[in-house]
Amino acid sequence: MQLSTRDYRVKDARTSPLYFCTPTQDVLTVVALMRQHNVSAIAVREHDKVVGIWTESDCVRMQSQNQGYTRQPISELMSTPVHCIDSEDKLSDAALKCANLGIRHLLVVDPNEQPSGLLSLGNIVDSQGLEHYLHLKIIGTHFDRHVPCVQGDSTLTQVAQQMAKSNTHAVLVKHRGELGIITAADVLDMLLCRDKQQPCWQYASTELVTVTPKDTLLCAYHKLHQHRIRHLVVVDSHSRCELGVLTLKHINTEIESAYLTELRAVLAERDSALQASKKDLYLANKIIAASLDGIMITDHSGVILQVNPAFSRLTGYSAEEVVGKTPKLLSSGHHDEAFYHSMWQTLARDGVWQGEIHNRRKDGDTYVEWLTIIAIQEQDDENLVYAGIFTDITERKAAERKIAKLAYFDDLTGLPNRRLFKDRLSVALAHSQRQQQRLAVMFIDLDHFKGVNDSLGHSIGDELLKQVAQRLQHCVRSGDTLARLGGDEFTLLLNEVDSLDEVIRCAETVLAQFNASFSLAQKSITVTTSIGISLYPDDGGSMETLLKHADVAMYRCKDLGRNSYQLIRPP
Repeated sequence: MQLSTRDYRVKDARTSPLYFCTPTQDVLTVVALMRQHNVSAIAVREHDKVVGIWTESDCVRMQSQNQGYTRQPISELMSTPVHCIDSEDKLSDAALKCANLGIRHLLVVDPNEQPSGLLSLGNIVDSQGLEHYLHLKIIGTHFDRHVPCVQGDSTLTQVAQQMAKSNTHAVLVKHRGELGIITAADVLDMLLCRDKQQPCWQYASTELVTVTPKDTLLCAYHKLHQHRIRHLVVVDSHSRCELGVLTLKHINTEIESAYLTELRAVLAERDSALQASKKDLYLANKIIAASLDGIMITDHSGVILQVNPAFSRLTGYSAEEVVGKTPKLLSSGHHDEAFYHSMWQTLARDGVWQGEIHNRRKDGDTYVEWLTIIAIQEQDDENLVYAGIFTDITERKAAERKIAKLAYFDDLTGLPNRRLFKDRLSVALAHSQRQQQRLAVMFIDLDHFKGVNDSLGHSIGDELLKQVAQRLQHCVRSGDTLARLGGDEFTLLLNEVDSLDEVIRCAETVLAQFNASFSLAQKSITVTTSIGISLYPDDGGSMETLLKHADVAMYRCKDLGRNSYQLIRPP
């Protein structure tokens, strides 16, 4: 035998139809209902709840013990409690429940907990498609050799007593050389008869369907279904003498035994795999809990299922505050819908997304995190979950900005330094060459700055440089660049110059910034500056040439008395 690998549910199995009676109805009325619907069992329902079960076997047992029971309320005789199984549960779980409780029937309830059918162990076995197994098994001794035989004039009570005594669901009946059979279903018909003393022969089936011990269980199974009966007479293959009775229960018992044996083996193997899986899950949970990275797991719709301690430490939210909610509570508002749309598109296509994202902590602080989202779906599992793993990179980003600032900006004045000025001049030259436009470079050097440092100290000199930088920024147009090359040397890059007059006006504006004195150490100090100017393309076509000519012009200005500007080439 090999169990089906499909994950069958109770709803996939063929169940017996369910009919109901009330607890106050007497046995005879209930039996009439069973015969009316041609069922072997009926459910007892009170206030929309099934409280008991009554079967053909119960009728036979009670008839053999108490002939007056037919007028008793069914509530006094029914089997209780009733064991239920959900229609969405696995068939394997239903089989184990029957085996563990020692019962053969379960009441099937739908997702609304309403009864929908009766599931037998036979129904469970039938759903496995065991024809191959039945084909390999012969009837052999799988039948009842001790079926009682009664005379045709026996009464209902005598028949029931024989069935109960031998624990069978059928008796053979002999009458004037003929042979018939009476089953538990026939006992119900006899109960409904007004004259309970009528001979049993008139209820016996005489068209007996036979098999031999050498036939297969599959052959017997097909005959039972073909003739819609539950009993076959087993006869000797040579003498054709009756050897006993084979019922559907005998077949089911044989395959149920094999089924449950294999089911337990399969479940033992599953339990072993489950233990290994639990160990892996335990290790994974330990690793997640110990991780310094924040970890958040959501379902397919984004509802948070689990977070680790690092998540709470980084965001300020406890697990209780976020489980059941969505990651939107972390949103900083920094990203637009297009950002998230692109994220989910990538995630759907590749199963993973990585990138920087700005989120907000519980206390309102915004932080930057490096986030990795992974889509996780086990094979043959429809449930999709997402794992988000993130690291707070706010400090790292600040450090990167600081490094970039140190690399490209003057630490004292905050102006671009020599490196950034050259980068921007290189870009400006390329643009001017393409657009055939002019640009100008100014070298601005303070006059007698060394004397300020020597007389007032370097801290006062640094303060002077800061104030000079602030005043010079008033001379810078949008798109121009003011930089400090070092010491008291400043440079100004003028883009898209239309005429020389425009450059001269700018130089005069710079000189005007020094007309007012500077307040340093509670003293008023007057400082002037010398400016050297070079023009592209008039004074050179390369960055090195322009810088050199502006520097030369600035020194010529100092030689001529300072506090003025000079062009490398007079206008």
